[in-house]
Amino acid sequence: MDAESGTVRDAAAGDQWLMPSRQQVERSFTYGMIANMSESKLDLLSRLWDEHMRAPFPPRLRGREIAGEDMVLLDADIAGCLLSSLTGPLDERRHKILLVCLAAVEKVLPSIDDESATEYYEHLREMAAVAVELGNATAR
Repeated sequence: MDAESGTVRDAAAGDQWLMPSRQQVERSFTYGMIANMSESKLDLLSRLWDEHMRAPFPPRLRGREIAGEDMVLLDADIAGCLLSSLTGPLDERRHKILLVCLAAVEKVLPSIDDESATEYYEHLREMAAVAVELGNATAR
């Protein structure tokens, strides 16, 4: 990722994506892109995302599977869905992915043997739960 522009590149696929800044996310809400969502939940998710972006991935979990779950992929799947939820309502596919990821986090948490890694995944769980709640609120 290019920290200055917020661009994430997938060199193998030749693709690039723009990661929204907190200011861009807040501006999109101001202009009514996501009019049906609760402002307080959006603020919470945005704050949690900012905290998550400052937290390093637990080094002991790189390349590790717990209870059949690849810990890096679990993190990446949740993060991808969270980025989508910060810029608009989740589509049905991402909503389902988040629900599956939430179940996976619940399954692996008791087996994580590192306090900082446990905190990292509890934080992911909290963010995913907020995003699911936001998705449920827009579906009503």
